[in-house]
Amino acid sequence: AVIYENKVIKQTVKSDLKVGELNKTFAKLFNLDDSKFVIQTNEGSFLTTEDSIRELFNTDLVNEYRFIDKKKAKISDEEDMKFNFTDEDFPIVKAGTLERLLEWLLNIKYPINNYVEDFLMTYRSFTTPSVLLEFLIINYCNSSSLDFTKVAAIEKLKLSKQLKKKDDKEVSEAIQVRVVKIIQTWIVEQPRDFFNPNLESRKLLNDLHEFIDNLIFKDRERDSIQLKRLYHRMDPLRRSSTTTMIGNPPAPLKRNNKENEKDKVTIWSYPALEIARQLTLISHEFFRKIEPKELLGKAWMNDKDKHELSPNVIAMINRSNNISCWVVTTILLQKGSTKKISEKKRIKIFEKFVEIAEHCWKLHNYNTVMEIISGLHSVP
Repeated sequence: AVIYENKVIKQTVKSDLKVGELNKTFAKLFNLDDSKFVIQTNEGSFLTTEDSIRELFNTDLVNEYRFIDKKKAKISDEEDMKFNFTDEDFPIVKAGTLERLLEWLLNIKYPINNYVEDFLMTYRSFTTPSVLLEFLIINYCNSSSLDFTKVAAIEKLKLSKQLKKKDDKEVSEAIQVRVVKIIQTWIVEQPRDFFNPNLESRKLLNDLHEFIDNLIFKDRERDSIQLKRLYHRMDPLRRSSTTTMIGNPPAPLKRNNKENEKDKVTIWSYPALEIARQLTLISHEFFRKIEPKELLGKAWMNDKDKHELSPNVIAMINRSNNISCWVVTTILLQKGSTKKISEKKRIKIFEKFVEIAEHCWKLHNYNTVMEIISGLHSVP
């Protein structure tokens, strides 16, 4: 059913439609211009034209819709919150105070697009994981019908304000659903917030356990089970540390037949292709450990905190410098009985590195290509 002012129209629609098509269908029935109206759900959420009708039908939150004039739906910039706007005049957060940015996570009125993912990517630059989790717990409890004020997990938070229950059942339900979805996204997108070996992460994971077991389980048993399965799946101790490959990896190329297995391994011991493959595998291991938050604000250039803020970026930078130094050192160590023989040996090793770089290029390992070129261009 769709309501406009005091008129109600009931219509059977296909579940594979988008909200934009639903908007046009009912706009014609109400003799309205669909471009000037948006659809609002029963709990107050505005829908975008790209929202799926099937997903709305699968939720218990929505049982009727309202046609709302876009002028009434539009929000303006405020002193502590600034917005950009989509083509449908829906707000996209541009800037805000910490309190307002946190509040917008639980905004159920306007579509938040990728806001949750963007917030989780950047929030460490202006707050902490413990503050975020505390905020989610407080608002989940505010929306719950249960008395959580006596639960140990809540007492430990030392809340600075009284928990007040929301009277609107639909709004409370929507906020609880949003909190659960945020935690799901948090665990998947930023698992190292919970699974790092430091004290902060261990405490955060313990608080999350208590939140799920003592709070969410009482209200939403199914959601609590899914969350526990999710964080067990994301736990690095339970996950394979190997990289998943499509198809079978190529067989390693054998060592040079002219060398004895007991001989010291040199750059001549293996073909250039095999050396390039191994350098690529090692570079990938360094690269895959880098977390997005390590790149915020060029943290790796902060001399004071770079090892704490961007440890994996620093590790990869050091690795790159070591490869360049290895190239230079290997070339300069090529010596012969005469100056001319030394030059010939260095030319051959130079050509070997160029060949390795060519194979790295074909393997899309551009980082190692630049490391080798940097070494070749270095002045002794």
